[in-house]
Amino acid sequence: MNRLARIVESFSGKRIVVIGDAIADQFIYGEISRVSREAPVFILRHEHTETTPGGAGNCAANLAALGARVDLISTLGSDEPGKILYTKLREAGVGCDGVSVTSERRTPTKVRVLAGQIHSTRQQVIRIDYDSEPDLSAELQEILSTDIAKALTGADGVIISDYNYGVADPKITEVVRKAVGPGVPVLVDSRFRLSSFSDFTSATPNEDEVDQLLGIKHTDPLALESAVEGLRQRLGYKALLVTRGGHGMTLIEAGNAPLRIDGQVDCGRNEFLKTGLRGFDRIAADRQRQKPIFSGDIARCRASLVCSGVGGGDCHPGDHGAGRIVNDSEDRAGHVGSRRLGGHSEENQQRRNGACYKCVAYVHF
Repeated sequence: MNRLARIVESFSGKRIVVIGDAIADQFIYGEISRVSREAPVFILRHEHTETTPGGAGNCAANLAALGARVDLISTLGSDEPGKILYTKLREAGVGCDGVSVTSERRTPTKVRVLAGQIHSTRQQVIRIDYDSEPDLSAELQEILSTDIAKALTGADGVIISDYNYGVADPKITEVVRKAVGPGVPVLVDSRFRLSSFSDFTSATPNEDEVDQLLGIKHTDPLALESAVEGLRQRLGYKALLVTRGGHGMTLIEAGNAPLRIDGQVDCGRNEFLKTGLRGFDRIAADRQRQKPIFSGDIARCRASLVCSGVGGGDCHPGDHGAGRIVNDSEDRAGHVGSRRLGGHSEENQQRRNGACYKCVAYVHF
């Protein structure tokens, strides 16, 4: 218990630079009032709209919530979602001096419409994505390069969060290599092009991304582990942690046997939640074998709790401490599972965790 508590507390005071695509996650809640006469669809009475940091913004907000000093390097549009997202990041304690706001770009926004009857749980019925073009102007690239070089001075760790919206371009890897201090870990989460970010500390591809990189689908866990070890060597990483949805995650480290981390967690009332477990929250590349194991346990407990809610969120030390992780039969955890799980499909639980709790395994900082 003390070991886990110390891991969580160790975030405090660390300075982490997050480089990547900040996304506005927007949730529109509505109550079903009737069926439309115009088409066989529901008419919703709007209740409220929430906007939360997504993508690299979610990663930065989580790190700040754990007590780290976080600098975010990203771009936002001067549109309404960008203004709201910038305010949310500031309120979360994220350093935004490296966030460039421009009228040249649209803020990537994912709008989720959630509907339900008066006393029922709101469920997602559709998602609308407002994408931003991946190509940045030469002027904006120069600004980002300058901000990155400046922010990396004295950093304890670097996170590259690539959602293919242009900020975490493979070109910035050379800027990172030149500016980052010796021995400073650089962690990568690239949704579409991990092979373009080689020779860094660690990364967290999901199982589908591994299959795409290798050009073959692996159904056997042992074959997958062997293939990932070959991929790790080819890309020059110290560790790769493959997230496998409800099957948990598999850690492949140089010099160690593969480590499988179960994806099912008892949240306190025998409600086993299959977790989506992807993103930075499971990155584990520490030289000490104990740390990835502990961080994986922390990540899966927190991911199982957040899967029972909607969207991503901030993880706070009080949510991860000994009372929540070691004794995960604590009553509050059970309440969270029983109160918010109802009505959500297993598929939605896994997808909803896609961008949340992106920092739990950074114990090696």
